[in-house]
Amino acid sequence: MVPEVFGPQTTRTLRELRAMVCASDAQFGEVCRDVLGREAWDLFLAVFGSTHRGSHYLWDLSQVDLQGTDPEVRRELEGALADCFESADQALGRILELVGEEARILVFALHGMGPNRGWFEYLPRLLDQIHRGGGAAEPKKGLLFRLKKALPWTLVRQVTRRIPHSWNKALVPLWSRRMYDWGSTRYWALPTDHNGYIRVNLEGRDARGIVRPDDLPRVYEEVRAGLMSFRDSTTGRPIVSDVVLTDQAVGKDAPRRDQLPDMVVLWRDEVSVADVEGVTSDRYGEIRWGKGGRFPSGRSGNHTDHGWLVAKGPGLAQGNSEDVHDIADLIPTAFRWLGIPVPSHYVGRPIPGLTEDDMEAVANEAGSGRRG
Repeated sequence: MVPEVFGPQTTRTLRELRAMVCASDAQFGEVCRDVLGREAWDLFLAVFGSTHRGSHYLWDLSQVDLQGTDPEVRRELEGALADCFESADQALGRILELVGEEARILVFALHGMGPNRGWFEYLPRLLDQIHRGGGAAEPKKGLLFRLKKALPWTLVRQVTRRIPHSWNKALVPLWSRRMYDWGSTRYWALPTDHNGYIRVNLEGRDARGIVRPDDLPRVYEEVRAGLMSFRDSTTGRPIVSDVVLTDQAVGKDAPRRDQLPDMVVLWRDEVSVADVEGVTSDRYGEIRWGKGGRFPSGRSGNHTDHGWLVAKGPGLAQGNSEDVHDIADLIPTAFRWLGIPVPSHYVGRPIPGLTEDDMEAVANEAGSGRRG
């Protein structure tokens, strides 16, 4: 697949995406069949990544202008996401044709997908409002930021799609270094696609840091209290459920801590930002954007916090399970299947019911009458 291009979509780009996802699924399935047939595998892991992108843009048609769209094209797009998953199912079926009955098979998704509520896309505006209301000057935007905002997105897309991918990759840090006037920016929103990520411009850590380490607690509280104060201007419902400090979640000495955001914003996702007139805060005032707007990302679908798994093979019982497991349990389960000890530093543990030891324990309990 070609690199993803963020931003507003059209019916043409969505049709192109549908065709690309379906073709990628089929091609990937044949690649897996070829590799799988070359030798006897102890573990074979295949990741169908194309459906992920399809789910972001083809979840529904809320982010495209459908005025004047041919009815047949609209029907095609309304079924496009189902087509993407059906093509992945067909490719998976082709792969499993080469797998013997003795194999254990685990199909899973680390997270789910659902409607894009869009709140993360408005985090920069909320932070700017707090920055102003907190007594500091509004963070000044750099020249490249202002230029990027002034150019029509259709023009930007045409340019970025025609230059080499390596050039695009090189431009990202250039944009980032010049997005703000770092001499007056105390905190800013990092690019993300679900929860909000906030970075403090910390002295001694960041290249142009201005916030002293001893001032961090005050800055954290300013941002947290500010975000928690915003409510739907119509209903009065809060838009943020919590703001988590990374140091409290993973510890100050966590690996690569200096590369992580300092705060994570958890949204109340009951309503889409597109269905809200704006937000208001007793301290920081009101921000209005009007209902029905489209998201800057062009994404109609986004991540949800629940995944799923399906397992089949020797020693595995049939039926549904209501148990909930952490994604960290997947790798230890694979270790157990392979007869490899789970490293002591791993957080997860083998999923109950998916290993021979568990099945043997269940059988013993049933035989002794201890299991109801």
